Amino acid sequence: MNPHQCAAAIILLFLASPEALARKWTDSSGNFSVEAELVDFTGEAVRLRKPDGTIIAVPFARLSKADREFLTGGSGLARRARRVLQQYCHSCHGQDGADEGGMNYVLNLKRLVDAEKVVPGEPTGSILLERMLDREMPPEDAERQPTDSDIAVIEEWIRSGAPAFEAPTDRKFLGNDDIVRYVAADVNSAPERDRPYYRYFTITHLHNGGVSDDELQTFRLALAKLLNSLSWERELVHPKPVDPAETVFRVDVRDMRWSTRHWDLIVAVYAYGVRQVSSEANLLYRALGTPVPWIRADWFAAVASRPPLYHGLLDMPDSLAGLESQLKIDLERNVRQDRAARAGFANSGISVNPRIIERHKTSDGACWISRDFSGSAGRRNFFNHPLDFEADGGEVIFSLPNGLQAYLLVNAEGQRIDQAPTSIVKDPETIDGAVTNGVSCMRCHAGGIIPKDDEVRRSVAANARVFADVLPTINALYQERGQFQELVDEDRGRFVAALQKLGITRFSSSGEPIHNTSRRFREPLDVRLASAELGLPVDQFKIELERRPSLQRVLGPLRVPNGVVHREAFEEAFGGVVDVLPGVRHHPPTAAIAAATSSAGVASSASQATGKGLLHHWRFDETKGDIARDSAGRNNVLLT
Repeated sequence: MNPHQCAAAIILLFLASPEALARKWTDSSGNFSVEAELVDFTGEAVRLRKPDGTIIAVPFARLSKADREFLTGGSGLARRARRVLQQYCHSCHGQDGADEGGMNYVLNLKRLVDAEKVVPGEPTGSILLERMLDREMPPEDAERQPTDSDIAVIEEWIRSGAPAFEAPTDRKFLGNDDIVRYVAADVNSAPERDRPYYRYFTITHLHNGGVSDDELQTFRLALAKLLNSLSWERELVHPKPVDPAETVFRVDVRDMRWSTRHWDLIVAVYAYGVRQVSSEANLLYRALGTPVPWIRADWFAAVASRPPLYHGLLDMPDSLAGLESQLKIDLERNVRQDRAARAGFANSGISVNPRIIERHKTSDGACWISRDFSGSAGRRNFFNHPLDFEADGGEVIFSLPNGLQAYLLVNAEGQRIDQAPTSIVKDPETIDGAVTNGVSCMRCHAGGIIPKDDEVRRSVAANARVFADVLPTINALYQERGQFQELVDEDRGRFVAALQKLGITRFSSSGEPIHNTSRRFREPLDVRLASAELGLPVDQFKIELERRPSLQRVLGPLRVPNGVVHREAFEEAFGGVVDVLPGVRHHPPTAAIAAATSSAGVASSASQATGKGLLHHWRFDETKGDIARDSAGRNNVLLT
């Protein structure tokens, strides 16, 4: 019987992988065959999709010996395992950049092994299978749950050595010259007066390094969120891809209210600056007015999401009083005038001791301040002193004009600090437990303000007689649960709506894209990613490494199978490697991060690297918004 007639066409229950392969299937007699794509294999039958989209079911026993071996062998087994993961796990771990638990690679079977989520040959030691067996993954509220036979496929795959399924890819390697070409085309198509404001971010090295499409999308989301988290403009910024693979993105710095100073802060500490030595590249650098017009997006996420660059790019005041002035609010007056709302509670999840959170309305939304304590006795006990407590520091969360949030940590005196003392608050995601301004707050508040129930008002009500003289003031400040929740919902709604406009649809702390991208950036590099970061195909990089003993001292581990180098060591060696490669030169950082973002600022990296004249290419009167020109209307005029 023709395999086409073995079963009626059935409805496709789930989408086939975009990486699935069509192949020729033959029946056991060898008389009938069909070109089709594997959809599913249950052990009893295989479901195939023909080129016209028709789904057919063929009993396993009626397939040829070669087809049966294909299904039960490593390649077929990997496909079956991948389809189970796609059906039940992909929505949280990769789809549309979702990165729950920092695991946006659930369809990348090799990376599951590399990340030790799966131990080949050891089902009982594989956390992925354990979570499925314990029904922890997918979570109970998931729309679909795997069947026992689905889980058995994963167990069989792991027991068989967890073979990988490497789908063919038509990815073209994109070198440094390709970046120049794409950026040049974009710049040349732009109005002349706009060009000095164009800057670019890249994930080209990740594309070349074999990072999966799902993982690349997480990097794109992290870039979009971070840029908008560093913007004082009301409209959201959507980085525009300028290449077909969507690995090079353009932004107009005016859209974030940045100036040359802000870009110079970045360039001054950027360790991965590479200048292409060509006439086309030189013209491009002059047109943009900087020797480093593009920055790696993953480096940016890791460095600009934490002090001091985070503070520098946001023009963050160095004190709570300075922020009040910037936001045009008066915290003490708001409290006196019943224009603030508080909630106090014994356990917050991050504070070591009881905590108070306090909301103040701003023109862009709200400013929230936590009052944190190093103890809970004396005036640190706000249940006893709800109006005149003494706090030891706090976290400030305030709305940006575009709906996203910015963060500030302060000490007892209201001075800005980079990290909070672990004796007061702790971040469970860091080795030392330190809460770092920016990145730690972004992770914790991935969905906005965290709802909390006030316990002070109830405590006071239960002991109203001893608080009789201040009871009206306490009740005005510590609002009823419903009133307070409305304020939280309003601010969360504003924040979530902004994220959704950027394409971010999941809001859990374990899946926050900036934090996860930052953590991923700091992981060790294998030979494929290291070569990609240098702009070289793997084979060419290995040749260069073989030819140059001086590089082997630092990058020698990459010559060993499965060897890696740590990020710090690679970064230290980066400039020396680049400078011996043909056609490129390293543009080294000109300052340590702390020095670059100090109040004194930095000298223009453009003038330091490419000559005095370029300093003025972006030198314009910001009050008039006019670029300096000569009598012929040309930019790039040497004014001194």
